[in-house]
Amino acid sequence: MKKFLAAAISMLAMFPNHTDAEPIPMRGIVEGFYGEPWSLEDRLDMIDFCAAHGFNAYIYAPKDDPYHREKWRKSYPKSKLKEIQQLVEKSKEKNIEFIFAISPGLNSEFNKDDLKKILKKISTMKSIGINRFAIFFDDIPVKRPEGQAEFLNSIAKELDSEILTVPTEYFRPNMQLYTETFAAKIDSKILPLYTGEAVVGNSLSDEDYSKAVEIYHRPLGIWWNYPVNDYMKEKIALGAIENLPRHSEIPAIFFNPMSQSQLSKIALASGADYALDPRNYDSKKSWNRAIEDQFGDLAPAMKIFADHSMHMENSWAKVGAEDGKRFRETADRFFDKFDEESLNSLQNQINETLAAIKTLRDQLPPEVLEECSPQLDQLERIAEADKVAAYALTTLIIPSRVNTQDFVEDLKSRLEVINRAEESAKISETSMKAFLTRTIDFLGGNKK
Repeated sequence: MKKFLAAAISMLAMFPNHTDAEPIPMRGIVEGFYGEPWSLEDRLDMIDFCAAHGFNAYIYAPKDDPYHREKWRKSYPKSKLKEIQQLVEKSKEKNIEFIFAISPGLNSEFNKDDLKKILKKISTMKSIGINRFAIFFDDIPVKRPEGQAEFLNSIAKELDSEILTVPTEYFRPNMQLYTETFAAKIDSKILPLYTGEAVVGNSLSDEDYSKAVEIYHRPLGIWWNYPVNDYMKEKIALGAIENLPRHSEIPAIFFNPMSQSQLSKIALASGADYALDPRNYDSKKSWNRAIEDQFGDLAPAMKIFADHSMHMENSWAKVGAEDGKRFRETADRFFDKFDEESLNSLQNQINETLAAIKTLRDQLPPEVLEECSPQLDQLERIAEADKVAAYALTTLIIPSRVNTQDFVEDLKSRLEVINRAEESAKISETSMKAFLTRTIDFLGGNKK
């Protein structure tokens, strides 16, 4: 940990905005999502990104790399090992600590034979230049705290170095008897990572962090599940990192990205700002700066699009700022006052959104457009329907002979198309789409 503190101090000179910062010593990304792993090119590019933004660590832990998890005992093919070596060399060139993770929990017996096999794999990774390792036990059906702890301790003893781990109970409300046993038995060289108050949570306060630390009787690293979207692949997370501890002494933090490596950089850039200076971090300023730096002349259009794709929520996950807040507030104001000014504002925002979509479609780099094309298409469907909805509402303010029920049938038809498309692309569910459904209800479209 001392070398990370020294590196953090020297790194600050490269980032003038953080000269008075107290950075988190170990900070970076964990390629830990489910789904198709990144390509070699994605990873090399991300290492450059990490170095440019003040990150100093990269955990290699793709869930669907079979040699990382399901077939962890097996050696990597030579071609794959050569790719990892390229990543290690690039990381060293950029002063990034490349951390290789193994997830043996699915089928390990935690016996001498498995210890021998994992040490052999670690030895192979050391031969290509890897010096730091992580052993993960997340997302497995059986909790075996004693066996896991002894296994970790034996590995740490052989390596004579700190290793990172993710326990089977990795968010605080779920920390029960397993955690008490595991925490009591693991060696002081083991640094656990945890995800906060939930697997995917909206916030982690200093108070909640300290409660988790009390359970483990040691500082904990944070594995933050934003912008990762493997649990909701139809949506992309384009917001900022927010609502993390401001005053805690956190030894390490890692942000889990999306399979969309290019678009992950918006949130990751803000995560880097947070990690370099938690006390003074401003999520809105960081988000704006990230988009301006990454998209240049396209930043205004990208801000409009990204604003509608920040919040991730399902039955068990909730994270990210609300989508399309300005549009939703204007819609609320209109339905409260039923005034022409609010309706005009809604129409202007709808037109701005449609113009932004066209700009992005025409000018985004191909690798970025490929990552967001389904969501751009979906937002266009919604915005076009909202345009009709807004016009239908004007007929109620300005006298017209138009039959609003004709609009209702059109809007309901458009909504059906939008709902079907949500199987592969979601965006602005509680803002622009909500305006559409609210208008249909208001005009009596759901009355029998």
